[in-house]
Amino acid sequence: MTVNEKIAAIRQQLELFELDAYIIPSTDPHMGEYVPEHWGERAWISGFTGSAGTVVITKDFAGLWTDSRYFHQAEEQLSGTDMELMKLLIPHTPEHIDWLVNHLPSQSRVAVNGQMLPFSTVKLLHSRLAEKEIDLITLVDLVKKVWSDRPPLPKDMVIDHTVEYAGRSRTEKISDVRVEMAKKNASHHLVCTLDEVAWLMNLRGTDVAFNPLFVSFVLIGQEVAILYMDKNKLPESLQLDIASA
Repeated sequence: MTVNEKIAAIRQQLELFELDAYIIPSTDPHMGEYVPEHWGERAWISGFTGSAGTVVITKDFAGLWTDSRYFHQAEEQLSGTDMELMKLLIPHTPEHIDWLVNHLPSQSRVAVNGQMLPFSTVKLLHSRLAEKEIDLITLVDLVKKVWSDRPPLPKDMVIDHTVEYAGRSRTEKISDVRVEMAKKNASHHLVCTLDEVAWLMNLRGTDVAFNPLFVSFVLIGQEVAILYMDKNKLPESLQLDIASA
């Protein structure tokens, strides 16, 4: 599919779900700076391969917001497509939100895959759009519906980062987290960022280029901790002292 064909496919989904705009960020469910190709949605839809940027697609507009580090690259990679380069005045600012507020009428419906944004950004989006009575929908994944040849999640095995190098066991680290949870009167703590999971679990992987990380989540309760990842990536010789899922 060309970039223009991908834009057209997203617009078909906008019509199907009665939406007026769709936001595609550069992040993944772990809020990582470097993401596996499986979650490279913004690069896939736009053809722009820089590390920072946000795409907004409406029924009659498609734009990529990025900062001055990537202006020349973006101009080249967007050339010949219907994707318009929107130059950020200040890096890492959510100027696409301002654009949505200024260009969409009240009662519009804006969607984004909520798994791809931190909670703070979702709150900001909701607050700003609500000023103009624009609804925010976060339980829709339009890219998933149109990206037919999406790369699979990485399948490489993880390895044990032994106490000899880690300094402390995963059991000790989890116990420390539970102490802090008790101070906050928290029953559970969800660990989403991959570097934190790797440190906490004393495990390393190769799922993310140039980083010793692996795709996973950890949910810590006061009685049990669960590692959520593909079990086939765990060597049989690795005996984890927490439940895996």
